[in-house]
Amino acid sequence: MHHHRSYHKMWSKSKIRAWSEVKRILGRYPKIYYALGSFRGDVFQKRRVSEDADIVIEGYPRSASSFAVGAFRYAQSASINVAHHLHVPAQIVRGCELGIPTILLVRHPVDAVVSHRALRREGEMVDGRRRETLSLGFESYFWDWICFYKTTLGYIDYLVVSLFGDVIQDFGSIVEAVNSKYGSSFGRFEHTEENVAHVNKNRGYHAGPSERREKIKEEVRANLERYRQDSGDVIDGAIELYEIYKQESSVI
Repeated sequence: MHHHRSYHKMWSKSKIRAWSEVKRILGRYPKIYYALGSFRGDVFQKRRVSEDADIVIEGYPRSASSFAVGAFRYAQSASINVAHHLHVPAQIVRGCELGIPTILLVRHPVDAVVSHRALRREGEMVDGRRRETLSLGFESYFWDWICFYKTTLGYIDYLVVSLFGDVIQDFGSIVEAVNSKYGSSFGRFEHTEENVAHVNKNRGYHAGPSERREKIKEEVRANLERYRQDSGDVIDGAIELYEIYKQESSVI
């Protein structure tokens, strides 16, 4: 019986890893990704890039997507169509190909991965449902990050690079960079405490920091340091790629 459980666990993990790799590949190619996505529900259809999208705001998970989208919408005088929160580079590629104003959100890979894993562990605590992807090691998460931003690197001249710190501290400057690059006239977000509080109001536990998640992050970081001592090459590669984007930041 014990051997049966061990085999089942190994088989389950193999399937999760294979599916993760498939998603990583499909997420790079808009035609394939959106064709397969046509079978998905309304949420996907509302968030995908289409020709009538006014702007694209995308990045790897935990890169301030929720705040960026909320702040952008709050600053506009009329309802706008935002493509967001699918967390695949195909969104960025399609936005650039269609000439739609596109914001690429970029967070330091270590911080992004730690936050991503911490949120999934917190999710297990909140609803009791197992997050299967937590069975994947850190390497898989960092490869996802690298694959995302290697894909978008070829489109860097057609988008606005927005670093995590600028998004959460001075999002108005990012909107100005968008207007300057695309000749658009989007409303500027005034980064006041009152406006930030309004954007953050009624958001789920997943959005923004929390005391509970900070404790989980400490544990995740400790595990990451142990992993890094043995297999840090993929992390170093991700950081090198991040430095390229840092030099291309739209906010000086």
